[in-house]
Amino acid sequence: MAFIQYVGSSINLSKRLSYYFLPSYLKTPVDRGSAICTAILKHGVENFSIQVIELGSSPDRSSVKITDDFILLEQFFLNTYVLAYNIRRIALGPASTYSNENIKFGELNPQFGKTGPNSGVWGMIHSDEQKALWSLTRSTPLFVYDVTNLKFITMLYGYKNLSEYLKVHPNTAKRIAKSHSVFNDKFIVSLEEVKEDTLK
Repeated sequence: MAFIQYVGSSINLSKRLSYYFLPSYLKTPVDRGSAICTAILKHGVENFSIQVIELGSSPDRSSVKITDDFILLEQFFLNTYVLAYNIRRIALGPASTYSNENIKFGELNPQFGKTGPNSGVWGMIHSDEQKALWSLTRSTPLFVYDVTNLKFITMLYGYKNLSEYLKVHPNTAKRIAKSHSVFNDKFIVSLEEVKEDTLK
């Protein structure tokens, strides 16, 4: 069975998720062109499931920036996978403002199959911030896992950022990422997403 997916992030996850259970709320983003809200109203929230990929502290909205872990992780999924309900293919920026009649799902969506910088919003001019985000996410994605519980910790872009995270030289960070071994008895670093069974 094929699943139609959507990825998003929030500085207040419980509040955002609660909105999906309120038809009166969903009508407002539907009018703005939200594909996921349109689908929930059409099919019912009981036909959807959610997976929380990462939880962290809730930042103040004014402090959110393109280098935040949750923004980079969201952009990674948008760049890598075909997510039919994500009409807007950028992790940080204004919401789409297309009328409800223009929303198309799956292969009918003009954004279907497009990833990375080729998958912008129809006719919109990208901000300098968004261009900087895309430039950053063209670097090598690196996945960091906790060796004690084999859980995902964070994703970083580029060996320089990994070196700062691990407090080692960039060349050392590169060797660590390519070695597939445990570093400092704390971390497992991988060049790709790794399932828990594989980590074991």
